[in-house]
Amino acid sequence: MIWQLLLVVTVLGVVYYRWTRRRLYQLAKKIPCLPDCYPVIGHAHIFAGGNEDIMQALQTIGRTANEQDGLTSFWVSNRLFVALTDPRAIEVVSKACLGKDEYLIKYIRTAIGNGSIFAPVNIWHPRRKINAPFFSRKNLNQLVPVFDAKSSIMADLLQAEAGRGDFPIWRYITTFTFDTVCETAINTPINTQKYPDHYYLLTAIDECTQLLAKRVLQPWLHPDIIFERLPAYKRFQEHLQRAYRFLEEIIQNKKEKMSERGIKNFKNNKDDISHFIDVIVQSSGGLEKGYSDLELREELLVFMIAGSDTSATAVSFTTVLLSRYPEVQEKVYQELQEVFGDKFASGTTLVDSTTVMFNIWGTHRNAEYWGRDAEAFRPERFLRPLPHAAMFVPFSHSVRNCIGATYAMMSAKTALANLLRRYRLLPPAGVRAADLQRPLHVKYDIMMKAVDNFTLRIEERNRKSVTLNAVDNLIEK
Repeated sequence: MIWQLLLVVTVLGVVYYRWTRRRLYQLAKKIPCLPDCYPVIGHAHIFAGGNEDIMQALQTIGRTANEQDGLTSFWVSNRLFVALTDPRAIEVVSKACLGKDEYLIKYIRTAIGNGSIFAPVNIWHPRRKINAPFFSRKNLNQLVPVFDAKSSIMADLLQAEAGRGDFPIWRYITTFTFDTVCETAINTPINTQKYPDHYYLLTAIDECTQLLAKRVLQPWLHPDIIFERLPAYKRFQEHLQRAYRFLEEIIQNKKEKMSERGIKNFKNNKDDISHFIDVIVQSSGGLEKGYSDLELREELLVFMIAGSDTSATAVSFTTVLLSRYPEVQEKVYQELQEVFGDKFASGTTLVDSTTVMFNIWGTHRNAEYWGRDAEAFRPERFLRPLPHAAMFVPFSHSVRNCIGATYAMMSAKTALANLLRRYRLLPPAGVRAADLQRPLHVKYDIMMKAVDNFTLRIEERNRKSVTLNAVDNLIEK
């Protein structure tokens, strides 16, 4: 009798569960779905393996969406995901839906709390207004000397690699961006580039973000009872607490200094840089009424993660691609010479409970917008206005895009300018010419990375010959 009752209750529970989700199942029938959907786990099996395997799964989703008018779907356990690669659809969704999937984001919040990137809308909206003054063009222009100074250090250190063969450039670039972020955000010179012993904080943050990124897409890591028993979890907590202590010490020191000289005079003079921590303390209401220590820590941690990783990844991918496309590299170099001379200083309506993925990898390879050569490295595409604003969305799109997009691009461009004016970038030795035109091997991470840590070679440019060539060109003209 008891077993019969349990069976009836179970059946009724399943029926009720499916009835409350009926609109979701109806939507799933309308959208082309990935193959090999298994009971209970859905398509979760495609995210098994390492970061390169996960990235290949995301690429498969992007290609499938591009083949199906920019739209496809897949299930991760009982959650329906709709992947978009059509800029028109991204435009609609990004403007209509400001919230981010709470089920997935909660795992990232175990580290960054309610930092702006992943905060609920009611927290994100006021914080974005508070943080915005730092990212004004006027203030960011003040930061260019910092970008220049730090990237010049990077270029100097790279001299040790010139002419010595293959090497991964990632560490040189990520230490540059980390030093830049620390100086512009918290006015604290970390000097990670020059002092390898200071590298621990960067690696600590990097390990934490890698583990969190993997947890988001692997549902078997979602239960705390499993995640907290992983061998890496103890190290994850140690790294996280180290980052917290570092930022809490910075916050306390900054507050003491502000209190001593008065919040209205947080800059020594009008030419001083407005650092991120100064701006957000002041614009949030000051020492007494503004951000709490926890809120400051959350926003600073987000800045350190996002500000460092985005710029480093952009610069690294660009250097590797320039090394493989020498004709493009030469165009960039000639443009730098002109500027600097030889100075060397679908109609579907989505429903509630659907998780929408902007498959940015697929969007940036959508042949309908980019043409048949969408995979080709052809930067001159950007010399003309893009036909659609959501075609190129490395910093997301619409009102909830990345507030630090301009910061990241200014940092990346300055670094690349200093690199290319001093060095010629070359592909790894022994790679066949035909292989250089093939897509890079990439892996999934908090930011997509190259599997080989962006391996290439560099040679110093002959400054004397460059000068003579420039003079000859002027005489001919």
